[in-house]
Amino acid sequence: MCEILSSLLHELNKIDFKLELKNASFLDETWNLGVYKKFEFVPCKEMGITFAYVRGRVIVVKVDEGSVAAEENQIEPGDVLDELYGQSLYRCNRGLISSLANKYRGLPIYLSVVKGFYVGSIYSPLKPIFEKLHLRKAFERKEEKETDYVFTPDSGSGSLKFNLILLGRFQVHSDEKAECIDKAISKALDLKWETEEVIMYVTEREIKIFDKDETEVMVHKHFSEISACGRKKVCPDIFAFIFGNTTCTIAEEFQCLVLRATSPVAIATILELIAHGFVKTHWEV
Repeated sequence: MCEILSSLLHELNKIDFKLELKNASFLDETWNLGVYKKFEFVPCKEMGITFAYVRGRVIVVKVDEGSVAAEENQIEPGDVLDELYGQSLYRCNRGLISSLANKYRGLPIYLSVVKGFYVGSIYSPLKPIFEKLHLRKAFERKEEKETDYVFTPDSGSGSLKFNLILLGRFQVHSDEKAECIDKAISKALDLKWETEEVIMYVTEREIKIFDKDETEVMVHKHFSEISACGRKKVCPDIFAFIFGNTTCTIAEEFQCLVLRATSPVAIATILELIAHGFVKTHWEV
């Protein structure tokens, strides 16, 4: 038994635990941790956020279009403002936010939030709050609009199915790795090759890409064969990944696929699955 325990502890040493100790304000209600984001905004007089106090929480109900907070959808309706300048906003005095804004006026704004809506679902403790603020219907419409993948059974383990557009496929050098992502996306856009509809399945271990009729397997790669994945900020609906002809640490030939999805949410999901599936995957986001 001691040897088994020692073996398990040895394996745990290889796991990169990404724990956010600040993400604790909902632990009285659920063990499921929400998505915690920390932002630094440029100094400004107004961030463009309208919020409401409900059950001790500061809930974003509106973000002004074109405002600092709205850039790249960093802050969205339904997000919970958790900390401002390092001070907790849970059950805070209603004048605290104004007081902190005046105190640090002219300085960068440091704000931490718990995301209310993330990759197709509402954070469960917030559902009754959304009902009270009439946010739920808006989020359901957003979910219908942005979710362009479905959960499917796959040999006993779950997989996600994505409808994508193949923009290009290139040979790359083995030493380029993540640096090639940007070049490949730019090359695919510049050459404007004939596109092709494809279906991607992502499981816990591998990626499979089929033609649109799912009659031909175009790519079948385990995560250990993927050396890099990522996207460009200027093209949030396009991503690329590089894979070798075998495990990437010993592979001699590498290719890069450039694909387009119908929403940045789907791409974020794919990249996150690849990164979690193979910890040595390089990120270029």
